[in-house]
Amino acid sequence: MKVFVYGTLRKELGNHYLLQDSVYLGTGLTVQPYLMLESSVGHSIPYVVKPNQATKNHVSKIEGELYEVDDMTLATLDRLEGHPGWYKREYVDVVVDGDTIKAMMYMMPWSDFENRTLLYVNTSGDFFQSPTIVPMALLV
Repeated sequence: MKVFVYGTLRKELGNHYLLQDSVYLGTGLTVQPYLMLESSVGHSIPYVVKPNQATKNHVSKIEGELYEVDDMTLATLDRLEGHPGWYKREYVDVVVDGDTIKAMMYMMPWSDFENRTLLYVNTSGDFFQSPTIVPMALLV
């Protein structure tokens, strides 16, 4: 199975060791734009959510790494991401080396953010870039 990771599972970051026995297929971008949120400024926890009308000025293609994983690794990733109770694993199209590939990506539902007044939005779609603070009122 193919998994596209955009946050702490990427190379050089804290949870990458969970992919140590997986096959790295390359770095790429999602075909569709999404909204990348973070829990704070400075490499914390990233969340990708589906855009809505209000977020259209804050979305971007998500940059990440594509891996081929086995069933055991996928189960380990599901535990880390809290799938299906927290993050939801969904299929997305990713472009790697010019090829479009269908892969699973962990996404967060909007409902997890409804009680916040400010969000940290990463408009670059790259977790290695810093987010900006955006009032929630501009995103709903």
